[in-house]
Amino acid sequence: MISQEEQTRRFFETFMETQWWQPGRLQDLQRENLSKLLRHARRYVPFYAERLDTVFRSDGSIDWSNWTRIPILRREDMLQSGE
Repeated sequence: MISQEEQTRRFFETFMETQWWQPGRLQDLQRENLSKLLRHARRYVPFYAERLDTVFRSDGSIDWSNWTRIPILRREDMLQSGE
């Protein structure tokens, strides 16, 4: 496991490098990282198992055009979802 200091250094280096990237390249990196988070949440967090279905195609790929169709997480959702 890396230290918090090392993690902070890595984030800083990434920000320093990516600030000069073209928007399309930066979007690709963001989507790559976000897709990992979405797949993890859908697989391991019961609350998100069906909630994220709207962005997943039948082959498991992500349809980014449906990103805005994911319901906004509300306080009520958290209270009703239990642990």
